Amino acid sequence: MKNLISKLIIIYKNTIFLSLLRKLMFSKNIEKIFTSDLFSSILRPKTIDIKQKSRILVVAPHPDDEAIGMGGALTKEATLKSSISILYCTSKDGEKRYNEAKILCKKSGFDYYFLKCKDKNIEISSRTISFIRDIYNKCLPEKIYLPLFCDSHDDHKRVSELIYESLKDSSLSNNLEIYCYQVYSFIPTNCVLDITKEINKKHKLINFYKSIKTNRNWVHWSSGMNAYLSRFLGSSQKKKYAETFLKYDVKEYFKICSVYFRKKFVIYNNKNYF
Repeated sequence: MKNLISKLIIIYKNTIFLSLLRKLMFSKNIEKIFTSDLFSSILRPKTIDIKQKSRILVVAPHPDDEAIGMGGALTKEATLKSSISILYCTSKDGEKRYNEAKILCKKSGFDYYFLKCKDKNIEISSRTISFIRDIYNKCLPEKIYLPLFCDSHDDHKRVSELIYESLKDSSLSNNLEIYCYQVYSFIPTNCVLDITKEINKKHKLINFYKSIKTNRNWVHWSSGMNAYLSRFLGSSQKKKYAETFLKYDVKEYFKICSVYFRKKFVIYNNKNYF
């Protein structure tokens, strides 16, 4: 009897999984996104480097995402003395990661801001939209780094939607560049950044977040990801590390977001977000 119940549960789970996969793969949103010129033209990501300082705004859904997802790029920007501002969307006064993020930014010379939303409940409201517009106008960034709009973590997707809703009607520079960094998901990208020389400094950034060490070895985890992504740097016997990004001009990014976020029940699991 137990075996029969176990088999029925597996069949049920598989049915649900296949149903969700079918929804995802055949939704018009996904079809338009992944058959766009951006993806169909990608054979190999273009190797990029950061060679001059600029004003950058980094958007992190949670304190630690900026270090795990783009700590190498952040280190390069800091070395060039770029003007760096980080917007943390979650964590509040007194919480461990809030304090750890403040220490990281103060020691690194970064400006920092907290939107003070809750995990799994990042609101798109007049308050958050106004806050982000104010930060943008204060920083006037030439680059915005933020998570992939299609990352597997709902909070990461939600932050992309929030930035889109906040800035889509604003008067933005045509030269503004958007860099979507990867935290959890591997998808085709159009840019790869060699962070081999920065990998140890990236690990130091991650290690500012002592409170997250209890659930996973994040230095080891991100090192594996960056080692895997180094395959796009070309063949070599040497140990290399890379971060990959989807790079857009701001108009193209907003155009993609306008399509992607139409059917929220397809892309989100968290019912707070649709």
